[in-house]
Amino acid sequence: MEKRVSYSMMKSWAFECYYEGCRDHAIKKGWGHDEIMGYVIYNFQDSFTLPMEVFMWKIVIIILSGGWNKEFHMRNIESLARFMDENPIDEILKDVPEDEFKNFMHDLKILNIENIQP
Repeated sequence: MEKRVSYSMMKSWAFECYYEGCRDHAIKKGWGHDEIMGYVIYNFQDSFTLPMEVFMWKIVIIILSGGWNKEFHMRNIESLARFMDENPIDEILKDVPEDEFKNFMHDLKILNIENIQP
């Protein structure tokens, strides 16, 4: 199995980047949430290549966006649905350690995505 970035590390990096965006751009330049989300996405563009990472990153972005911008939220939900249609999610997640899997599944449950088996 290839070395991959864990779900908790992705969340940590995303939160750190969001914080930096707020500090360096929202406060100083007046950026809003949407611009900060763009900043986070831009900073990690092409960073995650393994299907498991891509799937988990999509979830991180959807949750971090908070659903505040309905258009952004729906676009990302649709992208997630396409990804799930095109990829065997059960297979992608089969090697995720149990504690990480449970944490990830909790977040999927929040998004009403629960039909995945370990």
